[in-house]
Amino acid sequence: MTSAKTDLDAAHALGEVRGQLTSITLLLQAQHEASNRRMDDLQKSIDNRFDSLENRIGTLEQNERGTAIKAAASGAGAAGLTILVTEIVKGFLFKGGA
Repeated sequence: MTSAKTDLDAAHALGEVRGQLTSITLLLQAQHEASNRRMDDLQKSIDNRFDSLENRIGTLEQNERGTAIKAAASGAGAAGLTILVTEIVKGFLFKGGA
């Protein structure tokens, strides 16, 4: 009788351990899925931020090119105007002196 009771107690204890192991396995799987979901969300967030930064940098580069072209045109215009004024002044000076 003691042997049967011991066997029954051992089987009961093994059943409890098996149930606990099943619960632990399910809990670990749920945590693994939640971690993967968080990593996927983080990856999407980072990708969105990089895309936004790339767009902003592209806009800044376009604006910089436009500003550089305007500055070059302004410099060329100022140089042309300076040459023109210099030639006009030379013309007055040489005409007036001759």
